[in-house]
Amino acid sequence: MGRWLRHRWVIVGAAFVLVLAIGAVSWAATGSSSTTTPPASGQPGPGYGFGMGGRGFGHGKDGVQGQGQGQFKQQRQERLDAVLKLVREKMTPADQAKLDQLLAQEKTQQAALQKARQDLKQTTTDLRGLVDTYLGVTPPTTGTTSTTQPTG
Repeated sequence: MGRWLRHRWVIVGAAFVLVLAIGAVSWAATGSSSTTTPPASGQPGPGYGFGMGGRGFGHGKDGVQGQGQGQFKQQRQERLDAVLKLVREKMTPADQAKLDQLLAQEKTQQAALQKARQDLKQTTTDLRGLVDTYLGVTPPTTGTTSTTQPTG
């Protein structure tokens, strides 16, 4: 034991090798996120489902990397239609009627949701305008730089 203590650099080197070995094993077990590749078939990767909410996944300005949001929605709808077609073939006539009813109900609810979003946006804009008036904030208009003060 005394001989090992005389060569302190050996102990430091062994500790360094041990740390590197543990790190290498951990890295190999978990994988590296930089080595993952996107799916080659054009199918979405993990986490991309048939969500009907109509929301993007938050990747950049267009909702999905490299694709416009409209194109992504169209592809998602095509996949959903293909799946529903396959499932519909296996259904009984009663279940097919129920599916049609639910799809129609979804369409009317989506339209109502879109209208509610537009109404909410308008209400929020009106509310912001009213509050900004009392905070002395100038509403964004072209060519005007003065602040609006409340009267009363």
